[in-house]
Amino acid sequence: MYFFNHYFFKKNNTYSSKIQKVFLKQKKHTTSVAKGKKPFTSLSKRLKANKLKPSKLTFVKNLLQTESVRMGSIEPHPKRRLEHLKKQSLLLKEADFAYLFKEVSNTQSNGDRRFLSVYLLSLSQNSKAKPYLEKIISASINQKIAAPRLYEQELVIKMHAIKGFLPIIKAEGSYQAQAKQLLQRQENPFLVKFIRNLL
Repeated sequence: MYFFNHYFFKKNNTYSSKIQKVFLKQKKHTTSVAKGKKPFTSLSKRLKANKLKPSKLTFVKNLLQTESVRMGSIEPHPKRRLEHLKKQSLLLKEADFAYLFKEVSNTQSNGDRRFLSVYLLSLSQNSKAKPYLEKIISASINQKIAAPRLYEQELVIKMHAIKGFLPIIKAEGSYQAQAKQLLQRQENPFLVKFIRNLL
């Protein structure tokens, strides 16, 4: 089993800095009452007016950035880290799965981010992640990849996708049929053997 070591947290102060600016503006405008100017009625309305709402993908983006920083470092408590990632993966939504799939599919992206993306998809064992895992598994590996290390990287990504895909189809009650289809569509001999060993 492959396990990725990560973890160095970088705080994103973008959202909090915007809120701070609103506070400063509100403080400034409260002094305008004596001058006959209308002050802000409430901070919440001001926030709404400025549309200071976090992106729907903020969670998964921060998770990916935070955890990928520690990739390759020595993790003193691997079991705790695995439990942490598992809990985080359970919080992912369908939009997050789509974002992670896009990250995995981008061969120009950082290798650590791609590994972590497929790992989170696999850990979630969510039926909504299934189509994305299936696409990763069925995608052909670029035969023009000359560097053995890069070719092996693609194999590892597919192996993680397979390990996440199988528990999902097992929970659906159609394990044998879908596993058979998975084998039939797989052309890579190494991955065929890998799938057979997991069945």
